[in-house]
Amino acid sequence: APPSQAISTEGVDPWLHLTVRRGDTLSSLLQKAGLDLNSIHEITSGSKNAKELAELDLGDELDLLMQDGKATELRLHRSKLESLAVTLEGDKYQARKITRTPEIRFGFAAGTIDSSLFTAGQKAGLNDQITLKLADIFAYDIDFAQDIQQGDRFSVVYEQLFLDGEKIGDGKILAAEFINGEKTYLGILYTNQKGATNFYTPDGELMRKQ
Repeated sequence: APPSQAISTEGVDPWLHLTVRRGDTLSSLLQKAGLDLNSIHEITSGSKNAKELAELDLGDELDLLMQDGKATELRLHRSKLESLAVTLEGDKYQARKITRTPEIRFGFAAGTIDSSLFTAGQKAGLNDQITLKLADIFAYDIDFAQDIQQGDRFSVVYEQLFLDGEKIGDGKILAAEFINGEKTYLGILYTNQKGATNFYTPDGELMRKQ
């Protein structure tokens, strides 16, 4: 008989990935993963931060690393940027929060009003949140319910947030221009020496009138 060949584990993901569904609790998830109640108690009482593990929301992702039938690390992903890690150190579990910083890239969009600002924003590739921020910048100069008209134009430079090469959202608007009829308004984000951040005109005047 030919000699038996060892099964290669190279490239095998050692983590167990769980997603919180309706009715799930931390205890039920860990029991499904094969942990006994004593092990679950050790994990949830390891430190004060570990108690946050019990506060699960639908869609949260829980990663579990098992070695020799024992959980050596858990990671509860609250969002793409915030996680709670519980790690076995010696014979006790210690919890720590993990916060990731996204890569910031710059996006540019421009559009022309044909029916509404939101329609024009969508055609320009902006989400509604950025379009709301755009309107808020010029709210003291333009009544967007009454003053905008067909043919008005806008352009905006804004932050795009990336994590591991994947876009996860948009950040702040850095500069924006709005042409309303024959008037042109320009707002630029600036942080002064006191740490206050506001939008200013190119002449250094606050966009928000006092």
